[in-house]
Amino acid sequence: MTLNNIINIHIEKAYRNLVNQTRLKLVADTLLDYFHKNNVEITVSIIGEKKIRELNRNYRSINSETDVLSFASDEINPETNKKIIGDVIISYPVAEKQSSAVNNQISDELELLTIHGVLHLLGYDHETKEGEKIMFAFQSHLVQCIAGPLKKNHN
Repeated sequence: MTLNNIINIHIEKAYRNLVNQTRLKLVADTLLDYFHKNNVEITVSIIGEKKIRELNRNYRSINSETDVLSFASDEINPETNKKIIGDVIISYPVAEKQSSAVNNQISDELELLTIHGVLHLLGYDHETKEGEKIMFAFQSHLVQCIAGPLKKNHN
């Protein structure tokens, strides 16, 4: 695994004790390594429903909560000289509801949403039926290849 990527994790105070930042960093960095992305920077943020609704309304014109949003970038961080590929923003309350609905652990849902968000930053989307089929199949494969083994090795 490369060690030259920067994975910034920002978690709202209400969720800080509920999220394993190290695991999210490891999942994101492993995924970037899988795609041979070196010298890049991303930010993963965990926020509440009110903020995700506001972002969804402002940037997608959808006035409702969502589980994850991705905002791609193509800037260079002048302090680190690394390419910023974007931000992944996850709603903890929505992730919690989704994990409960499928009888899953919240940590697994957060890792899945991190993978989903990073895939968007890397150019994958599910706007068409074909894109959805490709992205979700690939996402499922990555959850098995990345999140599953990491969980076994680092619990």
